[in-house]
Amino acid sequence: ARAIIETGLTAGPGPNETPFGPFLLSTAEWSDFLTNGPAVGKKYFPEDNKLIRPQCLAAGWREHLDIAAISAAMTAAGAVDYACDYMDLFLTYLVGAPSAVALNKAPNPAAALSPTLSAAQIAALKSRAAFATLDATTTIAAFLALADTTLADALVKAFAAIKTHAPDEIQTGYAGAAPWFEVATAELNAGVSEATNIARVK
Repeated sequence: ARAIIETGLTAGPGPNETPFGPFLLSTAEWSDFLTNGPAVGKKYFPEDNKLIRPQCLAAGWREHLDIAAISAAMTAAGAVDYACDYMDLFLTYLVGAPSAVALNKAPNPAAALSPTLSAAQIAALKSRAAFATLDATTTIAAFLALADTTLADALVKAFAAIKTHAPDEIQTGYAGAAPWFEVATAELNAGVSEATNIARVK
């Protein structure tokens, strides 16, 4: 979905440019993937940014970091048992976790984006075709609606692309009964939770 939003799933700028590739990876994202990313990243070198597989892995690493950032920020803001959804993850990617929380918890969604978002953040958003019409006077509600529509459209297109080019990657449904469901229901009814029985949950 990121590549669809950023470049329309094209090759994007070359590896000697920044950002580069279909995901418009920044040099900072690429460097962090090589230095701090999962073990698989350790087999790649800086010049491997021209290869699509490590670019995919680097984009996935950035997503992992964003999930951790928004989860920590929402928990710090008072959320209980917070579970990151696609929209919160997308907002974190676009404007960072602190601003994503501020947008989510804005007391007046009819207020303008500024000052919740800085001029630099709004300019960065406007650089994307999907958000080209934004300005400082756009309301928070209007921006969130546009972000939701943009993400939903990209996810639909991404799924269509997977079905066309990598159908084996799509999990097939299981026709039988879910063997774990009765066990999970019994545990839930017995009051088992991460808050009170973390060892049992693990």
